[in-house]
Amino acid sequence: MTADAAHVIALLFGLLCIVVFFRSIIIAVFLDRPRHDVVARWAARATRMAFALILSGRPSQARTDRVLLWYWPVAQFVTVYAWYALVIIGFGAVNWGVAASPDMVGALIASGSAVSTLGFATPPNARGQVIAFIEGGIGLLAVVFLLTFLPGYLSARQRRADRVAAIYARAGSPPTGAALVAWHYRSGQSGDLDQLLTAWEGWIRELGVSHSQSPGLAITRSYYPSEYWLSAVMAMLDAAALAKDVIEGSSATADVFIGAAQRALEHVADAIRAVPMPPPPASRAAFDAACEAMRAAGAPVRGDRDAAWHAFHATQDGYAARVVGLTHPIRIGPGTWQLTGRE
Repeated sequence: MTADAAHVIALLFGLLCIVVFFRSIIIAVFLDRPRHDVVARWAARATRMAFALILSGRPSQARTDRVLLWYWPVAQFVTVYAWYALVIIGFGAVNWGVAASPDMVGALIASGSAVSTLGFATPPNARGQVIAFIEGGIGLLAVVFLLTFLPGYLSARQRRADRVAAIYARAGSPPTGAALVAWHYRSGQSGDLDQLLTAWEGWIRELGVSHSQSPGLAITRSYYPSEYWLSAVMAMLDAAALAKDVIEGSSATADVFIGAAQRALEHVADAIRAVPMPPPPASRAAFDAACEAMRAAGAPVRGDRDAAWHAFHATQDGYAARVVGLTHPIRIGPGTWQLTGRE
């Protein structure tokens, strides 16, 4: 291979790396669809493999929670540094391909100097300086990403933590739908249950978008220890099913919330490749105990217990396998969640 051919191949390879970088950052940042981008997917896969090694064996739930608190931040840094690597290698190849730098090592050093905006090794010729100018702008773009894009996701994570904490405060640990309904009637706020479902309907749609487009968020733990967003969603789904099928009077928002939650969870499950799993067996005794607890709190439980049982069981079957399937990739054990009316 002649020297000229090698320079041409290096130039084409460098341009390809730059195109891949721009395609990746447009999809991940501007279109907000990182899981549809090859660079973000490989970064997520590398992160997932690293954490799987750390959590190999049978770690306790507490250790799993401590480790997975780092999952999403690490995944983001891996993605950012993958972008930096593409830019440095791409512009390094371009530098050498157009003979802006005399050798490949010097070309890579010049590229790293430009993308970091330090400028300590800018080539002395006009071609190298133009390339450094362009690459420096890309380095600034990455900084802007860190300063503007990441805080939005951190805010989404904080809103999730606040929503989940409110459910745990009212429905215990693990939270259950029956306990949540009972709390609202016991505190004289039965009318607020519909308002809660309405508020959660909007939030669950937001969660479906943020956690499917950035799947690492689904696995990353909340700021509060031992409080899991999926367990809270289970409690909310059961509370909506109870309000629809077991409590006297109609809940205008229960069906709407259940439908929105099911669609959101399907998107999240698709993003993290979770498959439906058989839920614990339905238990009439557990269902009757939940009904008695709600009745003792002042909830108007329907008199026809058999009809209520069959209706509730049919509604719960629509989402139970999906939520149980999500517990495996999210790594929450059976003691951290509970479906109403099941063993």
